[in-house]
Amino acid sequence: MSINSIAQSEVYGIVTTAVKQIQQANSQEEWLEGLHKLNGLLTGVSNSPLQSNQNEVITQFTTRYYAMSADAIIKTLPKWSKTLNTRNQVQYIDSFFLKGPCHQALLALSNIFNSSSHSVVLRRGITLLDQFIQADRIRDMICSFSLVENNDINTLANTTLQNNLYERIINDIASLPERIANKMELNVKSNFYPKPYFKRIAQQIDASLKLTYEFVKDGYLFNQSFLSHLLGKISMISHADTIFFYLLPSWTISTKDNNLWQSIIQKLLIDIPDSSLENAIISLLMLIKPSLSPNNLILRLFGNNISQSSKLRFLLTQKFLLLRSFKNLSIPKNAISYLYVQGSQSLLAETFLKVLDAWCKKTAIQYTSYEQHLYLSQVLLILCSHLDKNDITSNKHDILASLLHGMQAHLESSIIQIRRLGMIIGESITDILDNGGSRLRFEYEENKETNQLKALRKQLPQLLEREIEHTVTESDLIEYERSNQSKGTSEIGMQSIAVASKSSLSNINTTHEDLDSDDDFEPYDMSNDTVVNKIKQPSYIRDCIEGLLATDDPHRIDVCLHTIESLIKRNSSDLPNLAEEIVKILLHLHNESAIVDFNIVRLSAMVSTIVRCPIQAVKYLTTEFYKNNYSLQQRLDILEVIAKAAQELSSPFKADSESSKSTISSDSLNMGYQPRSKIPNWQQIVNDRIKSNTRRFARGRTKSHAKGVANRFAPVAGLFFFPLLQHFDRPLNTMDLLGDDSFVLGRLIYTLGIVLYAAINTTIVESMGKSLLEFLWAVRFHEEAYIRQSIIFSFTMIVLSLPSYALIGNADIYEFQAWLQDLIHKDSNSECRKLAAQSLSLLQDTLKKELLPEINK
Repeated sequence: MSINSIAQSEVYGIVTTAVKQIQQANSQEEWLEGLHKLNGLLTGVSNSPLQSNQNEVITQFTTRYYAMSADAIIKTLPKWSKTLNTRNQVQYIDSFFLKGPCHQALLALSNIFNSSSHSVVLRRGITLLDQFIQADRIRDMICSFSLVENNDINTLANTTLQNNLYERIINDIASLPERIANKMELNVKSNFYPKPYFKRIAQQIDASLKLTYEFVKDGYLFNQSFLSHLLGKISMISHADTIFFYLLPSWTISTKDNNLWQSIIQKLLIDIPDSSLENAIISLLMLIKPSLSPNNLILRLFGNNISQSSKLRFLLTQKFLLLRSFKNLSIPKNAISYLYVQGSQSLLAETFLKVLDAWCKKTAIQYTSYEQHLYLSQVLLILCSHLDKNDITSNKHDILASLLHGMQAHLESSIIQIRRLGMIIGESITDILDNGGSRLRFEYEENKETNQLKALRKQLPQLLEREIEHTVTESDLIEYERSNQSKGTSEIGMQSIAVASKSSLSNINTTHEDLDSDDDFEPYDMSNDTVVNKIKQPSYIRDCIEGLLATDDPHRIDVCLHTIESLIKRNSSDLPNLAEEIVKILLHLHNESAIVDFNIVRLSAMVSTIVRCPIQAVKYLTTEFYKNNYSLQQRLDILEVIAKAAQELSSPFKADSESSKSTISSDSLNMGYQPRSKIPNWQQIVNDRIKSNTRRFARGRTKSHAKGVANRFAPVAGLFFFPLLQHFDRPLNTMDLLGDDSFVLGRLIYTLGIVLYAAINTTIVESMGKSLLEFLWAVRFHEEAYIRQSIIFSFTMIVLSLPSYALIGNADIYEFQAWLQDLIHKDSNSECRKLAAQSLSLLQDTLKKELLPEINK
């Protein structure tokens, strides 16, 4: 019989006896005696005579029988825990778990939270786990799995891999805070809160790597598979930020000019499973400071792994740049800087062409959110500044062709932000192409976003020799641990800085003003000065019309334009005969003399004309909307004045005399006019005190009821609505609503929704709502997000305007309900999803009130 077989049989006999004694003990002394036997096998000092040596006994017990013994102790612990003193607890219980094999002891302790519900056992288990981590037992376990020079450890590693022991241990380590919280609820020790717990795990990982480094220096081989899988699992449960937050400062120092450390870390990261590599890399890239230093931190951590790992290559060149979007631009900056510093210029140029191709696609603009497209533009600008001149020259024609196609797609968009992105990218790429001629420049509104985009044109900087290469500092670590306190103090600090800056600026201004010698002079009051105009204001509408047609006299046009609205509001007898001509002239009038408020005054006069003579004016405008000889701006003006006039006609009418009286009275008050009967100030104070101390049991009517007035919009609502629906699908030479001129289609849908809501509570509203519903159904799958937003708006107006019984009886309503639900889950535009959710909620509430009136009451 071999030595191992003899040792195995001897240990088996002792373990069997001890376990049976523990399970069947009738007294604490008998139970402790069984524990004593098991502890003797663990340390190699047993009371029973053994032929095998101490090492053989320990090996057989720890590899074969430790788990069974630990399970027996845990199951019988509740029976004797109340009478167990501290000395015996430390000598027999704590010693058995803290001095046993690392992985077996960890599995046994973590299994307490699966198999036991006894509060004493659970609290003891937490204490032992706390001591287990504090005694660096996790560090020892990681080292035992990492070093493969020793034959026993190598055999054990192979065995654990075959039995999925790695996976069990990793799952236990990663899920321990949640399992403890599930059992203990509110009685969890602070050390086992997620952040403090994973901070301790990070310290154990760091210590194990340093120990492994020392062993490897002495010639040992190492295998980082277990630690890589552990980091992968922690990344999958979203705690990689905490781990790398504490590991990165140590790695920065260790890998500096140390190739062995670099190879250890590179091997560790490349062995992370593909399923969790993405989360781990994101957490790393967020914490590394982007730079183009020759031996920067990201190059030291990744080395040449991009050529060995197809997954890492896919992440850095495609997924992080094309398929995902990040608010933290350190991620794309670090990915691009790695490609640049690593020397993969051809790969960098290939990535640039892929990103440019994706940016240029019109479908990508239409079916992705603005946030995603903005991120794609940011990535493109970062890539532009890091391209090699030779790559630019060799791909110049392809870049230019793609750019022209992409700029056209962007400038045709109805969203102003998209057009602005096209302009900025066009300027940036044409600058690097360097055609030798004048540079391409656009006029657009400068804001914070454009400034940030332009800042990305510059290359990433090279860090100074002693500059920190990551974003984690000692103060950050303190703030990370005291996040709640630091948040409050930071807000107070920012407020104090703002106050200090304001005071310093005021001091500077005061000093500057003191030096100004002109302060001694009193300025003239020019608030009431008026501009002298030689043109006399016309008194009749016909004179205004004649003046507006006088193209050779801009001053006369200005005076007539500002006068015509007041003349229209007088409701002269010849206004119905002149209404069509007035609207026609104002619609075709151009601002050739650069009048400041030209459009406001012109459109306001058109609205006033429509309100006074709706039949004559609206018939002309709705007929002319689908004529050939109009620009897109004129068609948009028609829609705007129709919508505003419908809103004004549907509101309660206020006589001009009443409005003028109210205006006069308000003006007189503003100018300090006081009537004779005005009560003195002291008497008013006395009256207020009497009122406040007087008890009244009833009051008379303080306000008169509002008088009912006829709805001026009801007789003409159809004229505002139905003509605009007639020819929307008929393309014209100057307008194609279903083609390139989709912006006008969106404004048309918005206008129809406004007109429908203005016709609420009228007899024709049901017919209008049904027609609008059919129109919206025909264009609901439009590729432009702006059109889909306008459809949702108009549908919401249908829900608000139509009686609830009409909504329930219309089958198309339920089709639209399904369409809105589909938008919420599948639409690429965030604003569309938000509006669809709001509209769907309104529809469901309306239907619920009609179908379940008793419940609502």
